[in-house]
Amino acid sequence: MAIVAGAAVLGGAAIFGAKRFLIDGTHHEGKREEMLRQLRDQLREIEAKERQFDISEKDKTQLYSFLKEPLKLDLISVEDAQQIIELVETGKMSISDAYKAIREVMSEVRGLPPTT
Repeated sequence: MAIVAGAAVLGGAAIFGAKRFLIDGTHHEGKREEMLRQLRDQLREIEAKERQFDISEKDKTQLYSFLKEPLKLDLISVEDAQQIIELVETGKMSISDAYKAIREVMSEVRGLPPTT
């Protein structure tokens, strides 16, 4: 009887764990998709500004702020983020190219094709 009760408890715990894993995984994937959508929106906006030569420090700050969430969720490595920031700061990469690079790295993390 105790074995049956123990098995039932373990089975319930396993189901709870699997359900939690699926929910957390779905939440994580949802956050990733939301960040990719935000990235596309910011990319369109920054490309328009670059065409008008209207880039400001605020635009760089927004890029750096955007990087916080993908870093927190391990969708981009600290090394990749630092390299992107350094290239933007030295003028070797435009902000729009930085957003594109972030999008590519985030897509590679999940083995998905880059989004357009």
